[in-house]
Amino acid sequence: MESFVSAKREFLAQSEGNAALDELSSVYDYQQKYISALLRQITNNTASSGSHTVVLHPPTTLKSSPSKQGPFLFQPAPLQLSKSEGGDATDILYSSYDNGLLDEGQAGLGVIFVVFQDGRVDFCLDVDKIEARWDRKVN
Repeated sequence: MESFVSAKREFLAQSEGNAALDELSSVYDYQQKYISALLRQITNNTASSGSHTVVLHPPTTLKSSPSKQGPFLFQPAPLQLSKSEGGDATDILYSSYDNGLLDEGQAGLGVIFVVFQDGRVDFCLDVDKIEARWDRKVN
C-alpha cells in the first residue's frame, strides 16, 4: 500500500497545475498518513512481541474516520465450509492482469484474494478503482 500511494503522489507531483488534481493531492496525503500510522503499529508490535501475528487497529492519531465504501459486497454471503467455524482472514493478495494490449497509463484487471483460517478463499475483481476516503466534518 505504501508503494502504491507513493507512486500516485509522485505522478501528481509531475502533473502540477491542474485544479482537479489538487483534491487528489489532499486525499493521497491523508492516505500516506494513514499508512504511516499502520506501519508504526507493525514496527512497534513486532519489536515488542517477536510474534509473526500483528493485530492492527485504525489509527487514533487521525481525526477523521475512514468512509465505508465498496466495491466489494458479497450478496448473498458466501457459504461457509461444512464443519467449519469460519475464521479470520489470514492473508490478502492483490494481483493485476495485463495482457500487454493496454495503452500506457491504463490499469489491468485487478484481482483480490482473501484467504481465511478455515481454508476458504474469496476473490474479488477490482473493476472500479476506489480511492480511500475519510469522513470530514464541514465547518
